[in-house]
Amino acid sequence: MAPAPIEEVQPSTKPVTSFSPKTCLELVDQLTPDQILREAQYALDSDLLALLTRATRSGATSQPDSKRLLEELKSHFKTMSENAHKPTFNFETLTTGISREIDQTADRLHQANSEMEKLQEQIGAAQQLLREVTRTTSPPASPTLSTGTTSSTPGTVPFEKLGAAEFVNFKAEDLDASCTYDRTYRNRRVAFYGEFPYRYPGGHHKARPIAENSYLKGIADELSKSHPTLDFNSAMVTKYDSPDSSIPPHSDDEECIVPDSSIVTLSLGAARQVIFRRKLPGEYKRQVITVEHGQVYVMSRASQEDWDHSVPSVKRADFQGLRLSVTFRLLRKPTIAPPVSAPPTGNSSISKTTQAPIRKVLILSDSKNMTFDCSLLSEPTVAFRKNLFYLRDLEQHSQSIAQADLVLISAGINDLRHGKADPITLHNHLAAFTGRFKSHFIFDSVSPVAMRADRFNGLNTDISKLNELMLEFSLRSRNFKLFDNLNFGLSHLARDGLHLNDSGKSSLSQCWVMCILIYLGIRKGKGGGLVTYINKRACDSQNIEKLKVNVDPNDYSGEFQFLKIHNCKGSNKTMIIVNFYRSPSKNPKNFIDLLDNIARGLDRHSRKQIMFFGDANIDLIKYDTDINGQNVIDILAKHSFAQLVSKPTRITDHSATLIDHVYTNNIENISSCNVLTYNISDHLPIATTIKVGNVSHSRRTNFDSYRYNITKQETRLFREANHQIFEQLIQAETWEDVLNTEGSSSKYNKFFEVYTKHYNTAYPLKSQRIRRKFERSDPKPWILP
Repeated sequence: MAPAPIEEVQPSTKPVTSFSPKTCLELVDQLTPDQILREAQYALDSDLLALLTRATRSGATSQPDSKRLLEELKSHFKTMSENAHKPTFNFETLTTGISREIDQTADRLHQANSEMEKLQEQIGAAQQLLREVTRTTSPPASPTLSTGTTSSTPGTVPFEKLGAAEFVNFKAEDLDASCTYDRTYRNRRVAFYGEFPYRYPGGHHKARPIAENSYLKGIADELSKSHPTLDFNSAMVTKYDSPDSSIPPHSDDEECIVPDSSIVTLSLGAARQVIFRRKLPGEYKRQVITVEHGQVYVMSRASQEDWDHSVPSVKRADFQGLRLSVTFRLLRKPTIAPPVSAPPTGNSSISKTTQAPIRKVLILSDSKNMTFDCSLLSEPTVAFRKNLFYLRDLEQHSQSIAQADLVLISAGINDLRHGKADPITLHNHLAAFTGRFKSHFIFDSVSPVAMRADRFNGLNTDISKLNELMLEFSLRSRNFKLFDNLNFGLSHLARDGLHLNDSGKSSLSQCWVMCILIYLGIRKGKGGGLVTYINKRACDSQNIEKLKVNVDPNDYSGEFQFLKIHNCKGSNKTMIIVNFYRSPSKNPKNFIDLLDNIARGLDRHSRKQIMFFGDANIDLIKYDTDINGQNVIDILAKHSFAQLVSKPTRITDHSATLIDHVYTNNIENISSCNVLTYNISDHLPIATTIKVGNVSHSRRTNFDSYRYNITKQETRLFREANHQIFEQLIQAETWEDVLNTEGSSSKYNKFFEVYTKHYNTAYPLKSQRIRRKFERSDPKPWILP
């Protein structure tokens, strides 16, 4: 019996439950012949399905057809599973029912986002147009502000107070909790919110919307509602939370503030004083106001050209609590100036704003370095050299000196040689002459001469006296400094013992260039740098070597210099010197981590005397409150280093800080560590005296006492393994004996007893014999030399 003809089944347009190709491949073996035929009508190609249908109608049995359909379906699902990322199938198939819907939804979402962006641009343009129309048609007539210009009425002030009733319900604590401060100064914190970035001397803030802070947005809305004529698009919150919190005299005269706008300041929290001062030139005026909670005062942008304002610190007894000031400004959108094209050849009208100001340097020198090449200094520094053989002839160059920013004087030897003047007369002449000018002066110290040019040493005595007087004068003068050029002694003198040879002139020229650039504040490269001077009386140069320590060369959080000194002052001992510096701009946490790694690397030299000297720019006077000071002390104490300096090392009119540190791993060898009050720079020098234990072999009476009276020495090892043992012992201690003891003194004694027990367990004392090297070097002390 021939099988019944297969009817042509049209694909259904109804949504069909879909499965992934992988799932279909797993389920297809479980389908009945009728289900296989139905799936084939949905999934297979129409030509292939017609071919199978004709084969069925020709009289073939249905069983082979079902097997063939099953094989085709498996092949189809396998291909789809391998190419699942290619949506090439129809909506009606079993495996792709949702794919087209996903694609269409993604297209609609993309189109909606594009329309939203266009709508936001139109809203922004409309808001900007509304602000311009409001400023044009409705100028701020109330309140009336004094601009504080020179034509204003005497006694007028640059501010106007507004009512406080609208803002008394806003709390400083709530605003403080809602703010994310983006800049921290020494005595205050600042959070900025605005449409455009805000840049001012000493700070820069990125743009972020006011709406990001909902509490601040409420204050801004209330200000716009109560004073609609005041226009603004930024808000800066400044936090004053201590008696020392303050802001120095300043003016809001940045170019990014709209010229005809108003500057509005709201005060929340405790009352503080605000001081307004009239800037010079003009008649000096000063007015102090006290702003209470909720009060608002308004300043015009024009008044900032002639007035400044400040919030001073208060005494601890007068401090009333937290105060926040919220300053609203109208900022302009920052613009990028178009590049200025180079003028054609011969055109002298070059824009001055595109060039750095020229710094003029005048060099007045005698024959010591008459061949100085002025081209060594390039713009913005230009140098001119003139001859000055006698210091008494300085008056001839008065006009040139008046036009120079810096004058370098290298003369004086001829005045002393030819008896024109004595050192005191030259000192008095220079002091009186330089005080008449605003220019700055550098005096190059007079170099000593050789014995053949000064047989009776009278000239060198006068030279030393003159240099000493110039040093004393430079310490008390505002515009005169001594360049103490100690590098140019006998080794750079020519055969006559008086003038410099070519090598000396070249070296001196380079030193002059660096001295001038440093004095003018013109630095090249990344700056910084370390130098260590070692007196040749302490050790010979061949006994100094550079110590290699594993430090990441790409880690710029601090600068370090490592030196190993052998046989210091003939003591047969080795000392390690570590010189370091951290720039204030570098992260202190990264610097402390680097210091920890370096100290760990020096653990293998723990038996040697190790000294750390340097400027860490971390104030140890604030140890109780500064986490960085605590960390640097704790890190180095972990490696058995103690800090020796206890007094401020940098003192200014308003601060005293201990930022120069000295650390040692053997405090018993330190005789003293003193801070010298000698203002040769902005940092005070530190003098540390180290006992090196110099023992002479020729003193046999002392050697016997060393040999027989001192034979052993007890030491402790502070290694990482010891630290771990000590930490485990402390963590495992329950302190029950301490808690069960009555009385504070008894508790402390018990605590000290338990602590000492664990300390001795983790860091045991080890004895070692000393002076053995002397016994080996001199095994027969009874034989006299």
